[in-house]
Amino acid sequence: IALETMEIYAPLAERIGMQEMKNELEDLAFSEINPDARSSILARIKFLREEGKDNVALQKVPPFKMFDNVWYVGPGYVSCYLIKTSAGAILIDASEEPDMVNIVANNIKATGTDLKDIKAIFISHGHADHYGGARYLQDHMPNAKVVMSAVDYDVAERRAKGPRANGVAAPRRDLVATDGQKLTLGKT
Repeated sequence: IALETMEIYAPLAERIGMQEMKNELEDLAFSEINPDARSSILARIKFLREEGKDNVALQKVPPFKMFDNVWYVGPGYVSCYLIKTSAGAILIDASEEPDMVNIVANNIKATGTDLKDIKAIFISHGHADHYGGARYLQDHMPNAKVVMSAVDYDVAERRAKGPRANGVAAPRRDLVATDGQKLTLGKT
């Protein structure tokens, strides 16, 4: 029944818009079809999330062009993207300070982009692995303005003052993003 589930029921669930059900069916079927492979995959994910996060050498991922003018420039455990425009570049998420943000900065340079050409740093949400390097980047990229929602700035500021800050500073409030707000840089 596990093979039948993978070949018939999971694709059917996806086809009718039940993505979560499809994922659950595939996971359950895969654990029956190949339990050793599933265990190995789960162990690798756990390692990368828990132990590998602090291993800077393990997290080095070379930048790559995803499509058009969008590049992946982050370390291995958190996604950071660079969008090149006719008027400069936009960075989406800043990773963490200090070592991981250096991976991001070096990857930006490896795309042929000068750090001074970064005009905006959009932070997707208030988790330290996404905003943690923003303050460093603000200090080293004088033309870049950090863009976050007010709620996420509040979260970052509270965390930076708390016992779990781990030396991560909150970014300075440059621009506060609001729902429906349109930000344009060049023709992007």
